This record gives sequence, structure tokens and C-alpha cells, in this order.
Amino acid sequence: MTILNLKHICKEYNLEATNYISFLKDIYRLFDKKKNYKHKLILDNINFEIKKGQSVALLGKNGSGKSTLLKIIAKIAHPNKGELFFKQNCKIASMLSVLTSLEPEFSGYENIFFLGAGMNINKNFLKNKSNEIISYADLQEFKETPLKRYSTGMRIRLCFSICLHVNCDLMLADEILIVSDNNFKEKVIRSIKEKIKNRELALIFVSHDRELNKKICDFGVVLDKGKLSETMLVEDAYKLYDHCLNSEL
Repeated sequence: MTILNLKHICKEYNLEATNYISFLKDIYRLFDKKKNYKHKLILDNINFEIKKGQSVALLGKNGSGKSTLLKIIAKIAHPNKGELFFKQNCKIASMLSVLTSLEPEFSGYENIFFLGAGMNINKNFLKNKSNEIISYADLQEFKETPLKRYSTGMRIRLCFSICLHVNCDLMLADEILIVSDNNFKEKVIRSIKEKIKNRELALIFVSHDRELNKKICDFGVVLDKGKLSETMLVEDAYKLYDHCLNSEL
């Protein structure tokens, strides 16, 4: 089952400073026929499809547009051109914004419902899963503690636990997994791989850790100079990635 289909996605950024003056400039540009303004094309005609049961590593050097592409998929940013097609009622668990989406004054338990509401997850479902979520994150002792007293690692454990227990269709994750302790990281990897194997989940993963990418993902795509490669086995994707790096030396 196809979870996500990107068609001809383009994204460009204005390289000029963003402030009150540039806002007035943006209005002026609507009526300016010359349009000689500096823009950088980050994503150039991106086409991509992912199905349940696929785990895809998104490879590319710093500044290649990986984060921009993930933000567009997560609906945090919008493309200048192109369309995104999601399966009906598609639930996306995005670790890109989830940490900043938590409420520091709420307890860990309350944040399950706060974050779940933002993901449009049924409250009764979350209530039935709450003990399992807290237990998986190893936060039983801190269930009623305000989130502002949580360490970064504790917040990450809570976020991953919520995302892994809400039956999402697509998970977007990046380097944040590396920040967690090794035991929890290994537990998350096992859970993700099991869900992938059972075709319960699709994953798009971004990390500069080559071994971690290979450990989690079966497939890979390479983003280079705004262009996205076809989906291929992760080993082949790294061969293409290395070729792209070497060609620039």
C-alpha cells in the first residue's frame, strides 16, 4: 500500500534577509516584471513514493535539502510547486517537530494526550495505551513529573514511545535517535524493524551515521544538487552517494 507519493516537488528560498523591509519587497515583487532577485533552488522536481513495509534512508551532504524535504512531507513547510498525495487518513509521526511540540508545564502522562491530539489520535485509544507508552519509555517514576524537569534523553524516550504506539503509517526521524542512550536506541531500532517487517509502518530516516542507516533501512535515496535519485537498496544508495561526494573533490 502506497503511503506517500510526491509529484514534481520544487522548493526555493529567497537568499535575501527576511525582515520588515524584505516583507515590503515581497509585496513589491508581485508587481515587478524584472524579478531579478536571488533565489536558491533547494528541491528540483522531486518524485518519490514510499509504501508500508519500506524503510528508506535519505542520503545527502549538509545543505543538500534533506531537512527541507522532510519538513515538506511533515507538512511543516510547503513546496513552491508540485503535489503531495497521502493515503486516506494517513497518520504521520514526525520526530522533527515532536520535541518542540511538547508542553513543558504538563506531566509526561498529560503530554501523551497533548501530543496525541495534535496527531489526531483518539483519546480513548491513548488512554488504553498510556501505561504501555510510559513503561516503554522507562518513565514510570516520572509519569506525573512536569516535562520541564525531564532531561533531553527522557523527552526523546517519551516522544519515540508515543510515536511507536499510536499505529502511525509513516515515521520521519533524524539524528535525534543518536542522542538517546544505547539501550533505548537498540530497543527503538528493534521496534521499528519489527513494524517494518510486519508492514505496519513506513520509515524515512536521515542520519550521517552510515552504520545506523544500514542497520535500520533496507532502501536508500540520494539527494544531490536538488535532484533525488530513484529508490534503491541502501548499499547501492551509498555507492551513489560516495560517487557524488568524490565527483566534487
